[in-house]
Amino acid sequence: MLLSATQLHASESGRATYNEYCFICHGTGMPDIPQFGDVEHWASRTSKGMEALYNAAIYGVNAMPPMGLCDDCTEEQVKAAVDYMVGSSH
Repeated sequence: MLLSATQLHASESGRATYNEYCFICHGTGMPDIPQFGDVEHWASRTSKGMEALYNAAIYGVNAMPPMGLCDDCTEEQVKAAVDYMVGSSH
């Protein structure tokens, strides 16, 4: 499958945002937090729909702080990071 330039840029943006801001919680094995590549944890969250995941990341939920504590990120960058993490679980 070929990615459009827009999709490729979004994927790269999501990876960069994940690596800089999200990895600390979603890539280090912290308990009760969906980890990068953890199919089971992400499946239970994606079953609620991507908008629910985006809203949780943007506005915060439970221990997840709004915008993942990335004060400089745009909503589009946070959504791209969510897409990147969810994409890792397939």
